[in-house]
This record gives sequence, structure tokens and C-alpha cells, in this order.
Amino acid sequence: MTQRMLQTLGKTLRRLMLLSLIACAAGCAQKFTVKPLPNFVDAAIKPGDKVEVTTYGGESWKFEVTGVTKTALHGREHKVRLVEIADLKKIARKRPPSPCGGEKELGCSVPILISMASNEHAHYRERFYDACAQHDYCYRHGSATYGLDRDDCDEEFLVNMQNSCPNQTTSVFGTVVEIMGNSIDSSFTCMRIANDFYTAARDFGEKHFEAKGSSYCEYNGPPGRSALIPPTR
Repeated sequence: MTQRMLQTLGKTLRRLMLLSLIACAAGCAQKFTVKPLPNFVDAAIKPGDKVEVTTYGGESWKFEVTGVTKTALHGREHKVRLVEIADLKKIARKRPPSPCGGEKELGCSVPILISMASNEHAHYRERFYDACAQHDYCYRHGSATYGLDRDDCDEEFLVNMQNSCPNQTTSVFGTVVEIMGNSIDSSFTCMRIANDFYTAARDFGEKHFEAKGSSYCEYNGPPGRSALIPPTR
């Protein structure tokens, strides 16, 4: 075979290879195309996120993401290619504990010895709730916000409780009947219990009065329950 024939054969082979590559580019493109990235790529996974990854092979890991590329998720001890991931979940971060230690509850309370003496006080915690909540709020914010002292808060407390009691009877006979019957919902009993709550606040509440200032952790105002619990009259 002459040199000229070899050159001609070489050109022919190169042309055939070029034609086969062109044909494969058209007919084989689908076969070699990389799989579309799964939907979770839109989940904005970023370094610092904690994730749970499950692969098509059945393996599962939980780790903190240290890096994200177009092809893989990286952790300190893991590298998972995106095309291998069957499922990906972000692990929700726990809320950090409140630096305030939680808001203090507003409400009615009396020293345990007074409560043990009569169960009437538990009955009146609902009726006096708004007055108690306002009193608690006054103790916490009255001095710093409104310039009120402890006596101001206590006097307002007593007036608010008395205003929530049933209208007092105007007749002497009616008053005697109320006292003798000692009904738990009578105006006489209501006024007596109101005075018990007032006395408890005056005698035992000094340490709860915030004279130095309000805490930003507290409520902006006492929660109103008058719309939820209608007064018992």
C-alpha cells in the first residue's frame, strides 16, 4: 500500500469519526445529560443549616452544612452529591431560652394561711381578676412609668374590687338578711373578700413592688379579660 493510499485512508477515517461524533451529539445527548437537580435545591440551604439527608441508596445522615456547591452539600464529615439525594429536610433550630426567664403571670393571689381559712377567696379570683391584673401591673410599672407609689396601687386595687361587687342593699333589713345568710355572692361577702385581698397586698406585697424601674421583659399592659369573663352581679 503506497503512502498516498495511506494518507487517503487516514483522511477517510477522520471524516468517519467526525461524522459519528456529530451523529452522537444529536442522538446520544439525552443519554448523557445530567439529571435535573431535585426540587430541594430551591430550599435555600446555606452553611450553618442543620439537615437530614436520605440518599437513593437508603443511607441517612444528620449534619450541619459547612458549604454548598452546584453539585454537592458539604459537612465537616460528609459530602453528599445532589444527584444522590432522595430526600432533604431542614432540622428546625430550637428557640433560645428567653433571657427574661418567661413573663410573670398576672392574677389574684393571697397568702396560703388566708386561703386555708376560707375557700371563698378562690371563688373571687375570677370576679376580681381584672382588678388583680391591674394591681400587678401597677406594682411592676406604676413607679417607673406613672410615678405612682405602692399606696396608690393598693388604694386603686381596693376601689376596683369594690366596684366589681354587686350593688349594696340600701335597707337595714336587707343588710341583716345578707349578713345572716352569708351568701357567697352577696355584696356584704364581696366587700369583705375585697378587703381581705387588699389587706394581703398591703401587708405582704412590699417585696413585689418594683420601685426602681420596669423591665422590658414585662407585658406592655395587663391582659383584659372583661370581654371574656362577664362580671358576676
